[in-house]
Amino acid sequence: SNVEKSIRALVDADLVDRTLPQIAKRYNEEQLLMGTVPDTETKFLVSKAGVLSENEYYEPNTNSVVFFDHIKKTAISRREPTEGEATHPSAASYRSLTNGLLEEYVTNFYPSAVGTTYAAVDESGTITITALITATKAQLSSKWSGRIRSEYSASFKPGDQSTTFEGGVSIKVHYFEEGNVQLNTSAKTSTSVPTSSADEFATAFVGAIEAFEHSFHKNLESEFSDLSENTFKQLRRKLPLNQNKFDFENWAQYEIGSELSKQ
Repeated sequence: SNVEKSIRALVDADLVDRTLPQIAKRYNEEQLLMGTVPDTETKFLVSKAGVLSENEYYEPNTNSVVFFDHIKKTAISRREPTEGEATHPSAASYRSLTNGLLEEYVTNFYPSAVGTTYAAVDESGTITITALITATKAQLSSKWSGRIRSEYSASFKPGDQSTTFEGGVSIKVHYFEEGNVQLNTSAKTSTSVPTSSADEFATAFVGAIEAFEHSFHKNLESEFSDLSENTFKQLRRKLPLNQNKFDFENWAQYEIGSELSKQ
């Protein structure tokens, strides 16, 4: 990539070779990068929830282990999982039912998004269900890109009647035509969900995601409406009316400059 070429022009090659794969891995996992399982049309997520080794990730919907190149950002190969890598039988119904409802929700509300549910079981028998959602839209010719990421989880033991559901959503939008404007916002949630049966758990788990994210988007739309109707209008009243460009190097000469200096 152009970024890699620029780094290699500035930094010692041995240092780049040692550190770049680790940096790329961390970034790809944090951003929930999407890939395609080789020989299929199934999308999968590069995430900490599915990581097995430095370059291998478990994809539960195809029951595959995918080898992923973090520098090229592409899946190279896949293999069958070992018994310890695949979804544990005690968590299988919780994962599959939750994933079915999650995919339905994602399909209805997030075009081109990927939603995947993972299940892990520790030595004590505690089951952890993790749901991830990510969607990216970019139109580089128009100088903008955006990504939304969501992560939710709940842990419980068989026989428990309820547990805590927690997680959050984050959005980053970048507009870079003749400038650099970014939106970074996030929100978290926590509530109780039943665990007495896989059906009940899946319905409550995905229902909590839907209710939280609908509220999040509604609040975001309200804030942007206020930004357009009030904040920007208030700002315009302080801008020059002579249609001349603002001289940022000599900003103190303006009335707004003196007002800001007093604050």
